Amino acid sequence: WLPALPRHYYLHAHMLSERVFAFMFGCAVLVIACPCALGLATPTAVMVGTGVGARLGILIKSADALEACGAVEVVLFDKTGTLTCGTPRVSDFLDLSPASGEQGGAGARALWRLIGAAESNSDHPIATALRAHASLHAGGGGEGGGGATGNGAPLPVPREYESVPGQGVRCVVEGRRVLLGNRDWAAAHLVSLSAAADYCMAGLEGDGKTAVLCCVDGAVHAIVAVADTIKPEAAATLRALRALGLRVGMITGDNARTARAVARELGLDMDLVHAELLPKHKALAVAALQEDGLRVAFVGDGINDAPALARADVGLAVGSGTEVALEAADIVLVRSSLTDVLGAVLLSRAVIARIRLNFAWAMGYNLLGIPLAAGLFYPAFMLRLPPMFAGLAMAASSVSVVCSSLLLRSVEGDIRRVRAALDEPAVAGAGAGAGAGA
Repeated sequence: WLPALPRHYYLHAHMLSERVFAFMFGCAVLVIACPCALGLATPTAVMVGTGVGARLGILIKSADALEACGAVEVVLFDKTGTLTCGTPRVSDFLDLSPASGEQGGAGARALWRLIGAAESNSDHPIATALRAHASLHAGGGGEGGGGATGNGAPLPVPREYESVPGQGVRCVVEGRRVLLGNRDWAAAHLVSLSAAADYCMAGLEGDGKTAVLCCVDGAVHAIVAVADTIKPEAAATLRALRALGLRVGMITGDNARTARAVARELGLDMDLVHAELLPKHKALAVAALQEDGLRVAFVGDGINDAPALARADVGLAVGSGTEVALEAADIVLVRSSLTDVLGAVLLSRAVIARIRLNFAWAMGYNLLGIPLAAGLFYPAFMLRLPPMFAGLAMAASSVSVVCSSLLLRSVEGDIRRVRAALDEPAVAGAGAGAGAGA
């Protein structure tokens, strides 16, 4: 339609040729339609976001993980080492051996010797607690077979060793068949549990403790209770996650009574609390929620959590976790603090919001600039955009998108303030505990 314009339109634009006149409009359209701003909208925001995460101790392995973290609807946590401090201690020891009354302390020391030897090859937190306690009660201490007992005697080397994650261990120590684990593990090896022993276990588990059956030669000789402290920041962090509209649950290999006790203390969604699960069953529990159309994040730290970390839409591993868990996860929380789970969600949502803003700005620029460059407003208002100014506008658009992404750095301060607010009760609680101990 440009050649159909009256001649004074060309003269007004200082053009003597209608072809040159049309060519200038075409050049302006080509320059201003360059999709640089659109191409920069996502990668610049992701780059700045991952940098902010690294400074916060939140290592994000991919852009997909960064995007998915802000879209999750359910966050599931492992218990031991994730919601708890991961340093359990033996709290109760019930000697049920037939000759316990006759042997007295000697019988308990002999039993701890067997327990220490049986757990000498395991790096599970509960096994570590049992070994540590055994080392103080003539039961064993080294980090592997052949260590020393509390009184300096050599620790027996376990034979025919077998370990099943989430259930227990069995082996032969000095000719005696030793089995340590939960009810299912004992039942699988035809060890019967008396009503009194079951009642004792139920009471310990109701207090949030993990009860371990110690069986020797096919009979229950003791029940050991191991207690772990819930992380001070856990309750506040979970409340903050729920305030963001997320559902919060727990998946653990521990027994159901202990899991429910911890869930009640932390206010978890009881329908999302799954207990007594093997590693493969943890992954199946995550998959079941995904089949219901929910986007799931899983937070864990151990080898047992690796399948669930890999199966979840976003896997978050605490920095103190095992190498297998760190490798399977999409995001690594270097500080091992639960507040960083909230930080990862907030950072992801901020990055996605900034990407959308960048796209809106770039699209708005093109929607306004292309009609102007094409001469749509020239016949009525004599407004046109020369190619040189179109180039400047295109560059300004790209620079504005980059600057918009750089503004994400302000999110770092916001997240730090949120983390500090959640950590304050934890620090205060630790200080109160220290004062009480003094």
